Amino acid sequence: MSSTAKIAYNDLIRGLNGQAADLESIRSHVNIALSAGGVAAAFLLGQSSTNGWLIGVAVGAFGMIALVAGYSYFSVRAFVYDFVGRELVANYVDRASSPDEMLRELVILGEQGYKKNRVELNRRWLAHNLALAAFILEIVALLVHFSFD
Repeated sequence: MSSTAKIAYNDLIRGLNGQAADLESIRSHVNIALSAGGVAAAFLLGQSSTNGWLIGVAVGAFGMIALVAGYSYFSVRAFVYDFVGRELVANYVDRASSPDEMLRELVILGEQGYKKNRVELNRRWLAHNLALAAFILEIVALLVHFSFD
């Protein structure tokens, strides 16, 4: 087996593993923001009245965080790596292809999945950033409301 085919395959696997780690990072950050936002809202609203437009801002921001948390788990179909075992066996094993040819095919198939994943991951990073901005907005709105109440 040539080292170049193995290097390409290892690089593909490293990239797909990195994408999986990114997705888990997004999910954990958004869920922490959701939990912290809920705790902050419960504490600060328990100490003050629930009247005023700043409460509406805080509730809207918390709702945005909740939506993003759901989105980070929703529609994960794009992250599925399609393993086509029968096709690989028929095209490479049954034909007695070399390991380099099979690795080459796996890298090409994997690259297609990697590119699709990258598009979906970029959308989730954008949503992640919106959730963190909404968390800051929620906390500021609650603190300002609490200080004037």
